[in-house]
Amino acid sequence: MKILIIGDTHATWHRLYDGITQAYAEHHVEAAIQVGDFGFFKQYAPIPLGHGGSFRFPIPLHIIDGNHEDHAWLRKRLDDGPARRWADEQNIVFQPRGTTSQFCDITIGFCGGALHADRHQQGSIDRGTTNWVTNREAERAAAVFTAEQVDLIITHSCPHSIGVGMAGNPFLAESVERYITRKGHESGPSSDCGEPGLLRLWAQLRHRPKEWVFGHFHSHRTAVVQVVHFRCVGAIDGSDNRIDSVMYILDTDSWAWTTMILKPPH
Repeated sequence: MKILIIGDTHATWHRLYDGITQAYAEHHVEAAIQVGDFGFFKQYAPIPLGHGGSFRFPIPLHIIDGNHEDHAWLRKRLDDGPARRWADEQNIVFQPRGTTSQFCDITIGFCGGALHADRHQQGSIDRGTTNWVTNREAERAAAVFTAEQVDLIITHSCPHSIGVGMAGNPFLAESVERYITRKGHESGPSSDCGEPGLLRLWAQLRHRPKEWVFGHFHSHRTAVVQVVHFRCVGAIDGSDNRIDSVMYILDTDSWAWTTMILKPPH
């Protein structure tokens, strides 16, 4: 099975749609996964493409939440039912934190959310509307992922201080101190930063996946930590300092990765 992996989208629907249709036509992918910062905001529903009209993706698109979403609005859509129509109407499947799904012969675990580095943290722990991964969510995800022996973990950010080596933006150092450290959160050293919740998830896993894929940092990087391959897949909205937009395709039979360059917009 071939799965398309898509980085941060930030509501650039035309690039998302073009990328999925290109991968479907050229590489025969059977499913797509988007790693958060999708664009879950009321003003974007029901997710138009920008050139008008309704649309439906040609393959199932599985999505997690990032930190830049309206989590209260998203929670209400999930609780009240409208989100259930996304799968039928648009082929969009939202994956809540700590859930798994079977893709042919592999099991994938999902856990969205991340800390804001440039603004106040938002949401309620009790209501499940935080932008960051809470300890409770991390512990629940670790138990589920261990029990089901997931092959691949999809998160928005990565654990900090374990050697993934994601470098923090030096321009955000002051805001990280203001909005993260002073508020009792820990994002690790600037040379190996990430999420405290995902660090807890990593520490409590009793079964290591083959791969851990994430976005959030708007860059492309791979690292190996305790036999687990970590892969940051960047963004497709032009914010990762590339002229072209990059997506990745995983062949689950051979566990081989292919890089796909999106064609320029027409």
